[in-house]
Amino acid sequence: MKKDMKRIIATFVSTTMLFGAVPATVLAKDGDDITLPFVGAGELEKDAGNAQTQHGTLTYRYKSENKTIETDYTAVDLSITTWTSGWYYCNTYNMRFNDRIEVTGDVTLLVGKTTYFNKGIHVGPGSSLTIYTVSDEVYVQIFRTNLEAGQAGIGGNENEVNGAITICSGSYNIDAGTGAAAIGTGAFGEGVVSAAEPGKIVIDADRYCSLNATGGEDGGAGIGGGRYSNSGEISITGAAVTAAGKGGAAGIGGGLGGSCGKISVAATDRRFTVTSEDGAAGIGNGAGASPVYSDGETVIEISDKAEMTIRTENGAGGKALLCNADEDATTLSDAAILIYPDARISKIIDENTTEITRDVLDCALNESVVIEQCSHNHQSVVDLGNGYHAKACPDCRATFDEEAHAPGIPGKCFVCGSGFDALVESKNVVFSGKLNLRFEVKISDALSSDEDAVAVFVQSYPGADGDVIVRTTNVPRSSWKDAGDGKVWIDCEISAPEYSDNIVLTIKDSVDGSELFLSNKDSNGTYGMYSNNTSTYTAYNYANNMMNDSSASSEMRKLAEMFDAYGRAAQRRFAHGNVSGSNRFPEEVQNLTVTEEMKETYGVKTSGTKPDGVKGASIRVDFDSDNTLRITFNLDGTRSVDQYKFYLDGNEYDAEEVGTNRYAIYKSNIAAPNLSCDHVFAISDGTNTYKVTASVLSYTLFAIEDDSKPEMQLLGKALYCYSQAADAYFGVDTNSTNAKQPVDGSLAGPGDTSY
Repeated sequence: MKKDMKRIIATFVSTTMLFGAVPATVLAKDGDDITLPFVGAGELEKDAGNAQTQHGTLTYRYKSENKTIETDYTAVDLSITTWTSGWYYCNTYNMRFNDRIEVTGDVTLLVGKTTYFNKGIHVGPGSSLTIYTVSDEVYVQIFRTNLEAGQAGIGGNENEVNGAITICSGSYNIDAGTGAAAIGTGAFGEGVVSAAEPGKIVIDADRYCSLNATGGEDGGAGIGGGRYSNSGEISITGAAVTAAGKGGAAGIGGGLGGSCGKISVAATDRRFTVTSEDGAAGIGNGAGASPVYSDGETVIEISDKAEMTIRTENGAGGKALLCNADEDATTLSDAAILIYPDARISKIIDENTTEITRDVLDCALNESVVIEQCSHNHQSVVDLGNGYHAKACPDCRATFDEEAHAPGIPGKCFVCGSGFDALVESKNVVFSGKLNLRFEVKISDALSSDEDAVAVFVQSYPGADGDVIVRTTNVPRSSWKDAGDGKVWIDCEISAPEYSDNIVLTIKDSVDGSELFLSNKDSNGTYGMYSNNTSTYTAYNYANNMMNDSSASSEMRKLAEMFDAYGRAAQRRFAHGNVSGSNRFPEEVQNLTVTEEMKETYGVKTSGTKPDGVKGASIRVDFDSDNTLRITFNLDGTRSVDQYKFYLDGNEYDAEEVGTNRYAIYKSNIAAPNLSCDHVFAISDGTNTYKVTASVLSYTLFAIEDDSKPEMQLLGKALYCYSQAADAYFGVDTNSTNAKQPVDGSLAGPGDTSY
């Protein structure tokens, strides 16, 4: 089932038409425009009226993948501050809750856009909260200035432990009220003892999930316990975490005077930074805690290639792991702290501790130390002779990274930095339903084996007020497509209105997120470095280069010409970016009129008998990132929708309710050479069946004939011509009754090697 929740909406326009037994009577009506940029899912919820509880498919991010669930959910507005068991969806940009959210039961929150919980989220004992976001870039903000004393940013109120809390994706900046944990328990008064055990805190994500948690002043942990409170079990996998304990609280673990439950950390990266103050452990117990551990009990487990920085400061005594100043770590069982061989603690620093080098297992229980061969940042290159050189530290005289100076093509010398990691050989457009700006990149062996590398696309365009609007998209290494011969395809999805948006590619490595060397090759075969290690391109560049490429086929040049017209018409229709040059259109587009032959080939066709209670249907195309054809069946409300079945191309379909007595069927992700393909949408009550047969071009015919909407009319003409050109280039019969879907072979145009 195609759901609005599944798509990152670019923008849309709709024309509504009522069908009787024959498609003769047409009433055209514009839909609403959606403001760009398109950073969330579910903008089309307006079709459902003001109903808060809905049923649909929600798409959420989990470990670099999009997952879906079909469920009942509540579309949250600012008036809904008590959340009972079920799914809740926040999808209004910069929504700011000025009341504390009350979670009761088992709640799952999906955040679609940047959201501010000004007074935090209360998750008390016996309740649970799981948080997902629709993309890795969505932010959740909770600032301490709005929280009352003793309240956790997410978790318990004053003198209260937290319920279970799970975070799976997104970026977070979470503070706490005085004495409380940012994520965990509230602050406890001296002598107060909770009868409940703190709920488990789980961060189950990947490196694209970023969590910054700062405990409240006067004894709050970043993650774990508030003042005089123990923490429950804490498990962190994958996410980049910065956690700071305040006033004697651990960064992760117990608050001031509180001990920790079991803490496990796995598969993090060097952005994992933990800070504690005034004698607390970085990870473990708060200052002054007096815990008793069972012999052989594993309290802290650092595993699975974890890498982190731990800092204890503001006074003597805090140990990196588990212990505070008042504990004798030498009496603990060896199993109390379990560190796997692949784990590495990059730095453990106390302001009074000098840097030394030791094995982590020797140092973890007893000292605050630096566990690295060298942590200085001013290493220099040393010539070792015979074509070899290395980096060395002038302070500690450590020498490492010995390497011959032989960069290769491509490939970087990791000692002196000469060479490059990736070579951009060509760029093109993939004419799929989701338009892709494709970079063909030859990569080094090291980059090829780096599973955690990421391509970063920064997309920018001028907004209506003159400001430059920027959107960032991360494409993980797992999503790069193997193109053979040491090459990969890295795609950036765009929509038609984003035709001339500037797209800047940067590639970052998995170690510390640093930018890799990026190069290109000119027409003479000479290799050079990109400025700032970035490669910039637009779909507009591609179309214009192909139009003027004498080596390209006539069909490709025609497709490029019509793609250019379609992109500029979409920009103009939706006032996206700089439209100053969008008045130049081929005569073929400007002079296009609807003929009887076009109607016969592409016009909407209805058949069958409408079941009782079915008034008619409407058509629309969503001009977003995956061109979608929608047919909506309109009911009169005299019969329950359960008495009908819906079908798309002969297969039963779970239609989506998009308004009062209105149920939609979507044919999504329609590629350029398939815009002329017919699809059959049907509703049946078991006795009578009513069918609507249409293609995207069916929609364009109505737009072309409507003189009252010149911008939409121009877009309809350009889209029609673009479809015909795509059919010709990809070898599709333009008669929709014979068109086949999907088109065999690649949907990519030829590579553009001009720079």
